[in-house]
Amino acid sequence: MQTSAVIPVLVIDDAATAKPLAQALVAGGLRVLEVTLRTPAAMEAIAEMKTVPGAIVGAGTVVNEAQAKAVIDAGVEFIVSPGLTERLARPILDAGCRFCPTGGITEASAPDWLAFDPVLCVGGSWVTGGSMADVEAKARAASALRR
Repeated sequence: MQTSAVIPVLVIDDAATAKPLAQALVAGGLRVLEVTLRTPAAMEAIAEMKTVPGAIVGAGTVVNEAQAKAVIDAGVEFIVSPGLTERLARPILDAGCRFCPTGGITEASAPDWLAFDPVLCVGGSWVTGGSMADVEAKARAASALRR
């Protein structure tokens, strides 16, 4: 995950769009892709995105053991689970662990988060939307962000 300061947070409604979306993101420089388990198409989308050369595909919004097992069986390379509260974050920070904040991160706020030493990368839902050319352009801008 250190290959990218920004991880696109992807909500895929139609698995047929997954591969072209992954291709555009990778072409734009964002190789690490988080597919959220918020839709019925998510598991198929993960499978489609894993066929894209250079893509590092993970699963997000993993909230229970069954989902964790399913995405591990699907071959994801990382898992993101929501629910990082201040109370939960404190022991993580105290232990010197690094983390990836997601939810509410914008192109404008990403640099502030990335300047915070324990932050490994940020989730970036802002990089999707529009045409695949728009996605690629947003991915290029996001991939230029650095810790």
